[in-house]
Amino acid sequence: MSRTDRIKALKTLKAGRPMGELETLCIERQLRDLSNAQKRGLIWDEAEAQRAVKFFSLLTHWKGPWAGKPVTLEPWQEHCQIAPLFGWRRKDGTRRYREGYDEEPRKNGKTTKAAGIALFGLVADREEGAEIFAAATKRDQARILFRDATKLLRRSRALRSQVELFKHSVTCPRLSSSFVPLSSEGNSLDGLNPHMCLIDELHAHRTREVYDVLATAMGARSQPLLYSITTAGYDRQTVCWERHEYAVKLLKQELEDDSFFAFICGADDGDDFNDPNVWAKANPNLGISLKAEFLRSQALKAKHSPSYENTFRRLHLNQWTEQMDRWLRMALWDRCFEDFNPADLNGIQCWGGLDLSKTLDTTSLVLVFKIEGEFYLLPYFWIPKENARRREEEDGVPYTTWARSGHLFLTEGDVVDYREIASVIRWARERFGLRRIAFDPYNGTHFANEMADEGFDMIEFGQTWRNLADPSTEFEKLVTSYKIHHNKHPVLTWQAGNVAVKRNMDGLIRPVKPGSQDAKKIDGVVATIMGLAMALRPDDTYRPVYEDRGFGEVG
Repeated sequence: MSRTDRIKALKTLKAGRPMGELETLCIERQLRDLSNAQKRGLIWDEAEAQRAVKFFSLLTHWKGPWAGKPVTLEPWQEHCQIAPLFGWRRKDGTRRYREGYDEEPRKNGKTTKAAGIALFGLVADREEGAEIFAAATKRDQARILFRDATKLLRRSRALRSQVELFKHSVTCPRLSSSFVPLSSEGNSLDGLNPHMCLIDELHAHRTREVYDVLATAMGARSQPLLYSITTAGYDRQTVCWERHEYAVKLLKQELEDDSFFAFICGADDGDDFNDPNVWAKANPNLGISLKAEFLRSQALKAKHSPSYENTFRRLHLNQWTEQMDRWLRMALWDRCFEDFNPADLNGIQCWGGLDLSKTLDTTSLVLVFKIEGEFYLLPYFWIPKENARRREEEDGVPYTTWARSGHLFLTEGDVVDYREIASVIRWARERFGLRRIAFDPYNGTHFANEMADEGFDMIEFGQTWRNLADPSTEFEKLVTSYKIHHNKHPVLTWQAGNVAVKRNMDGLIRPVKPGSQDAKKIDGVVATIMGLAMALRPDDTYRPVYEDRGFGEVG
């Protein structure tokens, strides 16, 4: 294939399926380079490009419908990734690119591609004593890419005889090269001399440790390659976001760096995640390694599970989202409204969630009633009178208006008077069948002890993943199925609109404030979830569900 043919192929790709802005810019960068990069001293070597592309055909798929068949690069993988990565050379004949950043949605083949790059470095890059690493923060993650590479090798007739496979390494005796999985969890990162490093899921790296060690260890090699593959993340304080932003500036021609390769595909800001055309726009391998039926099921899940929407956007549309995802769609919350009379609940058993504060936050008590499998909420809120006036002026939150309407109690002074909370709790025991109250021990241990002395069953409920994950998930399900009912209490409704959700690496969720916006209170929602936890587990002794399942503390 000539340079002209490459240009035609890239133009065909650009004119084909709809694609996002950044993927379009990737193609435009390759077109510009093929036209004028030689003026910057770069050389296009079609033979090297073809050698790398053809190398992939020596590998054999090991799973799914392609098991036993040679790996075939799709046109976008060949022309936008592998050919330019290996075809561009410097004047001294070494590779142009020393770092690569590959950001794609899941299931578009990036792990297989990265495994192929690693194996090319092991057996075909003409580097004596090459050290190749599949790197991650955790050992199991590092072994995913390594496992895929070894599986591709085992079925390859052309390459199997050139390598020796061991449990934790692959070697090529002819070149004295090696390929091993590497993680900060189980390996020393000192003394490395890498020729190629493939970093898997860079967005999951909470620190720079692995990236920095590998980047600084490659100085002794003549043409090293540090290649990161990832989906979009949410934390903008990570090395992944730094590399993403660097790649974006490069693609937008805001900076120049001929040693940095970048490929990013995904949906654009504002795209409708329910639109099948957006799925095709974000996923170049849709219909090949990724099925539209799968994306349809995941989009439906995101539509009915608000906390999953941003997860769907990150993993399947490759969109960077906020660190904390807004949780509840207010249209769903509004549909949970039922104009019930609290007097109708007299004598019905209930459970309580209590989130105590002293000065800045509201103090919240939410009573949760269970009637025929559905739940009814009665919230109560307090704030110090002096702070209410100041916070209303500073934050524009109508605390005094709510107080006049009876939806918020103002206590004298600048700290909450816990005696007023105790009075309402005593009243609730007499009027309703109040059994048990979950409380956050951060501000509440002394108060809880006093109430326990009066015979109340006070359950310490720290704000941990273990305690909050299960009832938070159940709360979301109840809201989306309209099986939790509120009487449109303005304070609780305001806080429901504020609450964000944080999802950890195990997929567990918990409510959090939206970033650092202190004015956006959520304690009423937290109290609701605590009370719901008691109602869901009405045993004499409360234990979090995840404790039974063996989950430890997470995050």
